[in-house]
Amino acid sequence: MEMTAFIPNGQVQARIRGDNGFTAIRYVLALSLIVTHYAVLTRHEPVWPINGDVVVKGFFTITGFLATYSYLRSTNVKEYAWKRFRRIYPPYLVVVLACFLLGWTVSTLSVSDYFSSAQSYRHLLYNAVFLNFMEPSLPGVFTDNAMTAVNGSLWFMKVQVLFYCCIPFICWLMRRFGRWRTLLVLWLLSMAYIMLCRHFFDTTDNPLFEILQHQLMGQLPFFLGGMTMLLLFERLQDKLWWVVAYGAAVTVVLLAVSHPWLHLIIEPVAYACLIVGLAYACRPLALLHHVPDFSYSIYLVHFPIIQVLIQAGIIG
Repeated sequence: MEMTAFIPNGQVQARIRGDNGFTAIRYVLALSLIVTHYAVLTRHEPVWPINGDVVVKGFFTITGFLATYSYLRSTNVKEYAWKRFRRIYPPYLVVVLACFLLGWTVSTLSVSDYFSSAQSYRHLLYNAVFLNFMEPSLPGVFTDNAMTAVNGSLWFMKVQVLFYCCIPFICWLMRRFGRWRTLLVLWLLSMAYIMLCRHFFDTTDNPLFEILQHQLMGQLPFFLGGMTMLLLFERLQDKLWWVVAYGAAVTVVLLAVSHPWLHLIIEPVAYACLIVGLAYACRPLALLHHVPDFSYSIYLVHFPIIQVLIQAGIIG
């Protein structure tokens, strides 16, 4: 079966390309992340209902929808990989290099000590290849702040890139074994993974398991939610306000019932229905489609900027 077997019809393709509110939604998520990280880094109480957890899940839902569509529109894997690389890596590397090169200006070390420190080059190397958890800090930088991480947001990129890499494999599985069977098996595997992480965290109190829960397999249900909405889009395109209403109803249930397993199962449904439904049903959101999308840049630079402002005593 050809790669294009999963592409919706021409009319839906046009709407997916140009008639949507994803730019507006990404801006809301990016700005919400600024508010969340400001509260965390300054140790203030959160003042905005869209917290970091919601933002991450929202972005992964969008990735499941749009990145999968990008793959399906590509003529081959090489073209798809180049599009993803060109969009993600150059600005990412620029920010990593800028933090490395300018870190000495806010370091307690001298310039020579900063640039002769092995930690500086470990930070540069690991962050350049999306492994910022291996060395999140620079020598002498932000040592008096609540967190010493230079750019704590970058953990997200590791998972994002892994999802990009998984899309061709998942689409191959769908062609080989059927789309719904594949998605169901992947969803069940992700549920089992999350439950195991929670079980081991509850029984051992080891924070490692909480960290692992938020990695690739722990975020997979939200990615699969976005992908599922893409596969169903042709059928749902005339019922999008019903999709939004369904997502809102699920959200009300989540807010009213504090059961962890219920949240685990139906939360991805709420995100997929609300985000994709609003992106196409809410016409005012589409007005921002032709506005340049700087949400990714906001995501990349906001954390170190907040850290610098805290160190300088401007905020706190």
